[in-house]
Amino acid sequence: VTTLSLFFFGYSALADEIAVNGERIYVEITSDGTVRVYDNIVFDITGSYNGVYKQISYDKADSIRITKVQEAINPQKVNTDFKDYELVESAEKGDKGVYTLVQDGDDITVNIYAPSKDTYRGFRIAYELKGAVNKYKDVSELYWKFIDNNNETPIKRLEIYVTYPEGSTSDTIRAYGHGPENG
Repeated sequence: VTTLSLFFFGYSALADEIAVNGERIYVEITSDGTVRVYDNIVFDITGSYNGVYKQISYDKADSIRITKVQEAINPQKVNTDFKDYELVESAEKGDKGVYTLVQDGDDITVNIYAPSKDTYRGFRIAYELKGAVNKYKDVSELYWKFIDNNNETPIKRLEIYVTYPEGSTSDTIRAYGHGPENG
């Protein structure tokens, strides 16, 4: 039996007013226990901003590797194309098309530089987790927070899709979602 517990964790932006118009998180659990995450976020921005950031806590995994940061060409289209952002050591206000990573213990912050005003902007953060799946004799478990209490940005719509390793069957999978009492 495979058990999956989903939690939600946060991101924020530097803006006058911002909300997450939609977020789709695609999770792939591989047979070796690696978890690949593709987090697609569409921000609805009112006012000016220099970028967004997402803090990812991986305290329940051995390691994390940010594999790609991209911007959606058409953020309001589900199957849009993306353009790659470049990882740099440092960036300044006004820089665009780049991102930085800041490590703090078991947290990593992805800072995305994308100056904009009064618009929708969509981003994809792709990452891999090693050691996030606990394997026991009779069960394997992914207990993961996708959004936690640090989230400062309202989310209008959230969808999470999970793909299990080959050979998994629906009668052996249990999923539990946990979130705030107010939805």
